[in-house]
Amino acid sequence: MLEKARAKNKKPKSSAGISSMPNITVGTQVCLRNNPLYHAGAVAFSISAGIPKVGVLMESVWNMNDSCRFQLRSPESLKSMEKASKTLETKPESKQEPVKTEMGPPPSPASTCSDASSIASSASMPYKRRRSTPAPREEEKVNEEQWPLREVVFVEDVKNVPVGKVLKVDGAYVAVKFPGTSTNTTCQNSSGPDADPSSLLQDCRLLRIDELQVVKTGGTPKVPDCFQRTPKKLCIPEKTEILAVNVDSKGVHAVLKTGSWVRYCVFDLATGKAEQENNFPTSSVAFLGQDERSVAIFTAGQESPIVLRDGNGTIYPMAKDCMGGIRDPDWLDLPPISSLGMGVHSLINLPANSTIKKKAAIIIMAVEKQTLMQHILRCDYEACRQYLVNLEQAVVLEQNLQMLQTFISHRCDGNRNILHACVSVCFPTSNKETKEEEEAERSERNTFAERLSAVEAIANAISVVSSNGPGNRAGSSNSRSLRLREMMRRSLRAAGLGRHEAGASSSDHQDPVSPPIAPPSWVPDPPSMDPDGDIDFILAPAVGSLTTAATGSGQGPSTSTIPGPSTEPSVVESKDRKANAHFILKLLCDSAVLQPYLRELLSAKDARGMTPFMSAVSGRAYPAAITILETAQKIAKAEVSASEKEEDVFMGMVCPSGTNPDDSPLYVLCCNDTCSFTWTGAEHINQDIFECRTCGLLESLCCCTECARVCHKGHDCKLKRTSPTAYCDCWEKCKCKTLIAGQKSARLDLLYRLLTATNLVTLPNSRGEHLLLFLVQTVARQTVEHCQYRPPRIREDRNRKTASPEDSDMPDHDLEPPRFAQLALERVLQDWNALRSMIMFGSQENKDPLSASSRIGHLLPEEQVYLNQQSGTIRLDCFTHCLIVKCTADILLLDTLLGTLV
Repeated sequence: MLEKARAKNKKPKSSAGISSMPNITVGTQVCLRNNPLYHAGAVAFSISAGIPKVGVLMESVWNMNDSCRFQLRSPESLKSMEKASKTLETKPESKQEPVKTEMGPPPSPASTCSDASSIASSASMPYKRRRSTPAPREEEKVNEEQWPLREVVFVEDVKNVPVGKVLKVDGAYVAVKFPGTSTNTTCQNSSGPDADPSSLLQDCRLLRIDELQVVKTGGTPKVPDCFQRTPKKLCIPEKTEILAVNVDSKGVHAVLKTGSWVRYCVFDLATGKAEQENNFPTSSVAFLGQDERSVAIFTAGQESPIVLRDGNGTIYPMAKDCMGGIRDPDWLDLPPISSLGMGVHSLINLPANSTIKKKAAIIIMAVEKQTLMQHILRCDYEACRQYLVNLEQAVVLEQNLQMLQTFISHRCDGNRNILHACVSVCFPTSNKETKEEEEAERSERNTFAERLSAVEAIANAISVVSSNGPGNRAGSSNSRSLRLREMMRRSLRAAGLGRHEAGASSSDHQDPVSPPIAPPSWVPDPPSMDPDGDIDFILAPAVGSLTTAATGSGQGPSTSTIPGPSTEPSVVESKDRKANAHFILKLLCDSAVLQPYLRELLSAKDARGMTPFMSAVSGRAYPAAITILETAQKIAKAEVSASEKEEDVFMGMVCPSGTNPDDSPLYVLCCNDTCSFTWTGAEHINQDIFECRTCGLLESLCCCTECARVCHKGHDCKLKRTSPTAYCDCWEKCKCKTLIAGQKSARLDLLYRLLTATNLVTLPNSRGEHLLLFLVQTVARQTVEHCQYRPPRIREDRNRKTASPEDSDMPDHDLEPPRFAQLALERVLQDWNALRSMIMFGSQENKDPLSASSRIGHLLPEEQVYLNQQSGTIRLDCFTHCLIVKCTADILLLDTLLGTLV
């Protein structure tokens, strides 16, 4: 139910107020409903441009949502209009022209014929010209402006609505006497007891009650009735729960819940019907959050943005896409909001030619304090470590145990817990950073292999010398050499990792994958000497893994002191944020105080329905995904029970049941190729192009296949039926997610781990395609597209003359074409489990869920028999044809397939 004042000025004008709900009796004064809201000549003023302007309406107003023409007037002209109106009021009433309340009779045939003959005669005389309507003068055109009626305040209307008196009420019809053409004497006589009925009927009309409005009379001034006395019911379906509601000049905004379906609606103030109804692009369960009573809508009541708060108390970004729906939200990393206020203020002292909007919306928020979440989003490793130390001390002393339960339930926007937030900060932000990490990892791997081979040679030589020496004990030579070799390998690893401590001040780069060296104050005591007299060669202090704060040890970015508690957050440079975030993720996964809650945290889903592991794969944070995968394997082995299998516990953290097939981590990992613009630039190539109506990629704009699969997943995106020669425009219209490649070696390593640890390779995507079929089609397509690749130098030489300043805003377009699909296909073809599921996919035991043979319940018996006789090998045929015919560039693929089959 809605109790709301009508919008200002959105009412019929009359000499008195008009009630919206007619209660008509004999003697009531009424007027017609179908009159213009304002007539031409009405005086109004507007301040929409920041400068007050007065104008005269040039046309009748029927809808307050329109824009009408106004003629600007000066104060002198308004005074002249006022004098003219007073002169008209002093004339006798008998001389005034009566107001007509109905259309005149149709023209007679004679008059019509005469008019036609006159037109024909005038057309036969070439020297006579018809009189045309005089065009408005240039001065009048200059003084005219188009004003939106919602920003106009009407001061005076030149015409009054004709008001009549009800003489008779008969059911749904009434007889109303309007002012006619009769004189005052006639009207007075007609109202007497001996009034002639025929004279009464001349000025009366029979009308329906719903065509009339009651006009209030009395001694009150001419003030319109702005209030709706009776509440109006909104058109809301049954069994629908209203979670939040608010109102502004656009209408009534509401968040409705029907079962598990949550949607956002806007209702019209006049009709009460839903003008706009949109589904949320994210999970409804995640939107409701921990308490659906926290859902609220905030608005300033004017033309202001709408702020929506979800069930976790966090801000849900609301922006329209090109089809009028809700755009995919970009999270702002904000904590829950306890209180919010909005206001719209006009900006003053702006230059006349300024392009800045004249109004600004000011939003004031009071946020809840979430200490650990803030440290994670700031990538402050030391603050996170100190927080866990204090938390563990409180658990050991059994003090403030409620704090542990509280921070486990902390959520930031997007229904993300602490692990989701940590993974989101691990996302790569530039290809340059990723390239530097790969080069550092490659050099470290080569250096470590060289050092390890040298250590093994030295260990072998020492063992030979010790075995040939005098007094050698027969049973201790082998154990001593083995222990010596192991000690030297361990020391070498510590020495190799120790470069972070020595070069932290001189080098700007830190390897985010390798764990950092412990500070000197945390170095454990050296091992004691062997009581048997064996010599232990200690080349460097031993380094432990990332342990919990219970033992007083921990690891993070190199530092020599442990900072005490500080009220001001530390500032982390952008180049160190991702590395610190990965260290924090390892710290959280290895923390003893969080071990009982890690399964719950790793199984939680965010607003997009992704666990922390799935989010890491989707955001190309492959090292972080490997860390979470290893932690999930440890938890699955530790929490296995008779009621739960280890595989079920593990898959609940990696890819829970009920997940969208297109969100499978293995499928997303294979789709995460870079956009074609990263290696073509503004060079047109022959490729498959798509158009997305949701994002406005229409007409001359398009996107490549990789962007259609990643950036526009779930959108109204279709293959473009035009010339396929183009380059991708996704980054110009959207926030493209495929411009950053991520670490290639970690991506390939993650593929191997998923193939061996999960059965995701046997599950099809939403189109019913097996992973092998998807990979072989991708390789065939990319083989054709990559043949048109030109190195960056050639493209720069060719486009040097046509370079423009806008090129500086382009993303990186000097990368190489992605080759991951071919490497993944070679690896998956070696997996017998994957190959067997591809061959048996579509058989009677493993039917394709999207095929017609799997949905035959509604078919006729003869059709069911025909479908059951089919082999169901259509997808296997597509795979074989594509591999043999279109993937001819790599003969090893077929050899690998045959080797696995044999």
